[in-house]
Amino acid sequence: MIFNLDDEHNVTETVLSVAPLQSQLGRVRPRSPQRVRIQPVKHQHTPPRERYGVDITPLSYVPGGKIEKYLGNLNFFFIRESTGIRECGGLSGFVHSFVTEVLAIVRAHVTALGGNAMVAYFISECILYHNPHKN
Repeated sequence: MIFNLDDEHNVTETVLSVAPLQSQLGRVRPRSPQRVRIQPVKHQHTPPRERYGVDITPLSYVPGGKIEKYLGNLNFFFIRESTGIRECGGLSGFVHSFVTEVLAIVRAHVTALGGNAMVAYFISECILYHNPHKN
């Protein structure tokens, strides 16, 4: 049996006590005795205890961190061409997606070398040719 008979007896008593009020107020909807209002919990942001991922910064240090092992200099050369710049959000969308992909490749490379940060990051040259007549 799921419910005790005592619980059913208490429910019938409350229904009988509400019956005279229904005649005075009209139609009254009974509330569920199971429903309890829970106060909303305010969540506070707690920063993670350990760093995760790969930090890329133009600074010569990681703020709040310590460089234990220097893995050396990294040089990357990327070329990207596209004939459908209008479909990618225009010229700014093309450059944004390209820089995002470059940062993802650099993060993957640093992770493969066993690092967790890249310091003194900079782009030495970025050449953008745009011919609106071809696109």
